[in-house]
Amino acid sequence: MLPGVAFALPGGLLGQRFGDKRLVLIGLGLMGVGGLWLASASSLAEADAARFTSGIGAVMLNVLVTKMVTDLFDGNERLLAMSVLINSWPVGIGLALLVIGPLAELGGWRWGIAASAGFAAIGFALVSALPRSAVTLSQDRSPGIGLGVLTRREWRLLTIGSLPWLFYNAAFQIAISFLPSFLVGNGWGIASSGSLVALNTVLFVVSVQIGGVLLKRATDPDRLCHVTIVGWCMTLLLI
Repeated sequence: MLPGVAFALPGGLLGQRFGDKRLVLIGLGLMGVGGLWLASASSLAEADAARFTSGIGAVMLNVLVTKMVTDLFDGNERLLAMSVLINSWPVGIGLALLVIGPLAELGGWRWGIAASAGFAAIGFALVSALPRSAVTLSQDRSPGIGLGVLTRREWRLLTIGSLPWLFYNAAFQIAISFLPSFLVGNGWGIASSGSLVALNTVLFVVSVQIGGVLLKRATDPDRLCHVTIVGWCMTLLLI
């Protein structure tokens, strides 16, 4: 995901210039190519290059799909659409953990990695089938403005607001990346370890909805967020 440092910021501007759908398809294409390349890699340098290619595609996809959803929906519809989009992330992680582990056990790690290219191909087909009217609407609602219109205060607020999401993503990725290996090292099977971590992502989907309801009704939502974050840290320490 390191390419995200360079490609995330201009991603939205590229979408304005060349079209969101076209850039999303390019991103999915890069993810598919990178997955197949990694599955056939014969050296660490080649594997790094393959992952770099996939990372560029993944960043383009994340930035522009979020932008498209924001453009396509208004008001309460946008809240629902964004919750579906955000939940698709842990659902996809859970699906990968359930599928890739057994594939790797049956045919080796290369088959497991190649499956990621298959998921990207399915996404490519679905985005390709998006109605032209929806894509046109998305582009019509995208103002042709650049980053220069943002004030210094807006840049500061954007930076501060993005930090909690940054650190949360880092913690979540570390947990789901290393927990399967940790469990296997303690005697679990590969498939069963993946299934247990997949359960975590399923609970994530449910908790997003419950958390939204609780925060909406809470008299002090900030304090509730602090308590739940501390609780999550404690459970990681218990593991």
